[in-house]
Amino acid sequence: MPRTQFGWSRLIKGLSETVANEIFGAGEVSAVEADTCILVEGQPVEKLYILLSGTVEVLLSGARDIASAIKLADIGPGEIFGEFAFVDRRPASATIRTVSDVSIFGIELDVLQGFLDENPAAAIVVYRNLNEVFVERLRASNAELDALAFSL
Repeated sequence: MPRTQFGWSRLIKGLSETVANEIFGAGEVSAVEADTCILVEGQPVEKLYILLSGTVEVLLSGARDIASAIKLADIGPGEIFGEFAFVDRRPASATIRTVSDVSIFGIELDVLQGFLDENPAAAIVVYRNLNEVFVERLRASNAELDALAFSL
């Protein structure tokens, strides 16, 4: 059981061990084989995920099929995905496909939201952590757009 990888996830950084254990206990760990889509762009999202081991890729396909998708990034252990849907309850904004066999922690969006609603101090930490992830990813996207614009 990869509880130790959960402990250094960006989502729960700064939470007490007790609170982190409560969140961990509310979700489940799953093994997923390589080349499996965990989230599919445009499809409903039911869970927020933490990657415990292995690597997943983030793909953007728009209305096209997965074969013509653009790879946005690879993410590794400790990283989260499904976070956009957690915040706005909209379908997946990208496809997440396993590059290798992975272990993931998943927690139902409503379960996590209920926990945070009942634990405002934990909510402050989790939302701060999500904000840091969003800003980091936005800065990376901006840098890629700048590089693309200057190469034209």
